[in-house]
Amino acid sequence: MKTIKLDNKDVAIATTYDDITISQFQQILTIYNKEYDFGIDRYIETIEVLSDLKREEIEQLDLDLFEEIIHSIEINEAFDFEKKFINEIEVDGVKFKTTSDGNSYKFNVKEMFMIQTLLTRKPDEYINDLAAIVFKEVDEDGKIINDYSIEAIEKRKEMLKDIKMITLGGYLMSLSEYFLNRKNVK
Repeated sequence: MKTIKLDNKDVAIATTYDDITISQFQQILTIYNKEYDFGIDRYIETIEVLSDLKREEIEQLDLDLFEEIIHSIEINEAFDFEKKFINEIEVDGVKFKTTSDGNSYKFNVKEMFMIQTLLTRKPDEYINDLAAIVFKEVDEDGKIINDYSIEAIEKRKEMLKDIKMITLGGYLMSLSEYFLNRKNVK
C-alpha cells in the first residue's frame, strides 16, 4: 500500500498483490485488455481502481508523483505471484478451505471442467470463479463441503470478491501452468 498526501489528506493506493482484491484485479485485467487512443488513459484508470482518486484528481497530479505511483504498482501484464498456497481463510465469520497441501494444488476433473466452462462464458470473471471453485465452506467439523452447484458458486463468488489476490496467487499460477502444459479436454 502506498500512501500519498493530496490536498492535506492521505490517499491510500493498493500497489501489491497483498493489497489488491480479486474485484480490483479483474477490473485491471479488463483495463489492460482494452484499446486506448492514449496510453496514459490505461494508467489513469488503473489508479482509479486502486485508490479513491477520481480521474480529474489524477490528471492534476504532479507528473513526478504520478510516475512514482505508477512505478510503485507491482501489477503488470504477466502474473508474478509467489507460488504459495493459502489453504484456509475466513470471510465474515465463514471458514473456507481448499484441498491444497500448502505446497501445491491439483485440480480435480469437476473443478477443471467448471473453470473451462465459466472461463468461456464470462472471461472477465474467471479469477472470481477460480476463487469460488477452489475455496469451499467447511462444516462444523472442519470438513470441506464440496458444493459445486451454480447457486453455491455464485454465493462464494460474492463472499470472496474482496479477498486479496495474494491469497489466490498460487492457484492462479497452477491454473496457468495447466493451460500452458496440457491440451485442453473439450
